[in-house]
Amino acid sequence: MNHKLIRLGGSALLLLPILAGCHKDPVASSSSTTEDWSSSSSLPVTAYAIAADGKSDYSIVIPEDASGDVTFAASELQTFFADATGITLPILSDTNLSFDEDKPYFSLGKTSIFEGTKLTFTDEMRLTGYYLKRFGRQVVIASKDDKGLVSGVYDLLKYLVNLEIYNVDEYDYDKKTNIALPDFDIAYIPMIDVRELLYKSLSNDSTYTRRMKFYYAPRKWGAFAHTTISQFLPLATYYADHPDWYAANKSQVCYSNPEVLQEMARRVEQCIESNPEAVYIQIGHEDNHDMCMCDACVAERQKYGGLYSGQELRFTNDLATIVDEWLAQVHPDRTIKYVFFAYQTSAEPPVRYDEATKQYSLYDPDLKIRDNVMVMFAPIDMNFSKPLTDEVNAAQLKQLQGWRYLFDYSNQPDGIYVWTYSLLCYAAFVPQNNFGSFVSQYRTFADYGCCNVFDQAQYQCGTPCFEGLKIYTQAKAMYSRDFDYNAAAADYIQHYYGPAGDAMQKLHDYLVAYYQYLTEEKNMGGGIMTTMYDKNFFPLNVCYDIQGIIEEGITAIASLQESDPARYSVLYDRLRREECFPLFLLFYFYLDSMPQSEKEAGWNILNTYTKKYDMTCSAESRFNVDEYLENWRKAIFGEGN
Repeated sequence: MNHKLIRLGGSALLLLPILAGCHKDPVASSSSTTEDWSSSSSLPVTAYAIAADGKSDYSIVIPEDASGDVTFAASELQTFFADATGITLPILSDTNLSFDEDKPYFSLGKTSIFEGTKLTFTDEMRLTGYYLKRFGRQVVIASKDDKGLVSGVYDLLKYLVNLEIYNVDEYDYDKKTNIALPDFDIAYIPMIDVRELLYKSLSNDSTYTRRMKFYYAPRKWGAFAHTTISQFLPLATYYADHPDWYAANKSQVCYSNPEVLQEMARRVEQCIESNPEAVYIQIGHEDNHDMCMCDACVAERQKYGGLYSGQELRFTNDLATIVDEWLAQVHPDRTIKYVFFAYQTSAEPPVRYDEATKQYSLYDPDLKIRDNVMVMFAPIDMNFSKPLTDEVNAAQLKQLQGWRYLFDYSNQPDGIYVWTYSLLCYAAFVPQNNFGSFVSQYRTFADYGCCNVFDQAQYQCGTPCFEGLKIYTQAKAMYSRDFDYNAAAADYIQHYYGPAGDAMQKLHDYLVAYYQYLTEEKNMGGGIMTTMYDKNFFPLNVCYDIQGIIEEGITAIASLQESDPARYSVLYDRLRREECFPLFLLFYFYLDSMPQSEKEAGWNILNTYTKKYDMTCSAESRFNVDEYLENWRKAIFGEGN
């Protein structure tokens, strides 16, 4: 049996048997030896043709009961292939079809054709790792979770027509009339298995989410984030009869009270019943730094070095035991993962570290993590402008290492999820200082076995200034370890802004350099609570510098107004969106210093493009942009205008 080394997303190598080795295939010679999945010329090709002289006999095959993700993937393959070649491949059901190496099929998902390959999904492939393999003329793409298949189809199109998707409405590909069949033999494992980035523009657009290869499946979460009181044990329902279920100030539940455990289990069971697609239940304390200080809770926490995390983890383990017993009787076909939220007071793992020996140990050796209990670690106090391995983030790295130790002690290779952050809570109109810094952060998460990364960005509103660039680069940085931020950013900027690309690259580089200056000279922090609406950070001349660079971009696209008015309109809107960043700061700090004509023009831009791009918040949960605009309108145009 022949074997071939295939590069995986985490830079590992997997030895795959070529199952079709008995089939004598004609393979064309190729000088390409690179194994980088992202290169359209990275594989040797066979003598088979997918397209020849603008014609193809290939079809796309999907399961008879195809999921929404498979149906979407088939449509994307059909659409982009047709755009690149002029050939529309038919989409067929696998009904009455079987594995046959002589048939020209793209098989997507768990079809009858896939079943005939005898391929199985290994544990290493997790949920979204996928196969992209050739068997004769057939090409099979499948993953355990069909969201992985969607990513596989985009990678297939990268190979075939050099497809690159920059944004939901901006992509590029090669026009071709002839396409040889590559010799696919790939098992691709993304660096981060389940990748989520919470921007509102993504959450509101499943096509955008999928095209960026993110995993967006809110219905898989029966309960999410801060759930103990907010969802399961609301004060209005229980407090009058059970005040002892809560901390004295009513801000958290009393984890030591056995009645709380029993009622929480009952409510979780109801949640599972009412959410038939749910896979995850998050057990998260409320969003504050309090904890129950009753004698029983204080005494229990002493078993875990006084740490809240040990008490909450014990509670989650016990809850999972109770609910799983019920689940085995009522829904034996379902499996639930219980996700403990290691956040704020519970971010510190219930382990001790000996500086002398550099070794971890448990306060309570009996505390082990159940195999279906996950920990969602939220390093909210990080400096997100620096790598996780930087000394400024030493505390957060040590916390992550402690959780890794606890999972290893419990013989659980997976199970660490991460809730990280890509926003400024108090300044929605200012870009966070994380241009590229997330690359090393994601890699460090992966190095410590974090299989799920949930990155919270501005989820309540749209934002100006490189939102699309950050989505594109963060998507790629989670997907593949072999990622160069500067090269990807430059490529995105040139494609997304067209003739304004040079100006917008100048703006990108200006911001990176200026943020470095602010960090070194003005003590600007890199945390999500950094107050960026600060005149010391954005003096008048800097705001005008930023606006002036964007105006250079608008000048650069002027010729398109006659030659390609549709493209001009798209690019013009994109640039005006970005201009809302400096304009908001100018109005916020320097309205009285601006000439009247600039005020009027600037207000019209802000009024138009904040509405067009849903920029409703000045900060997290502060839906006051319309109020600002109205006050500025009165100041500029007069009360009656």
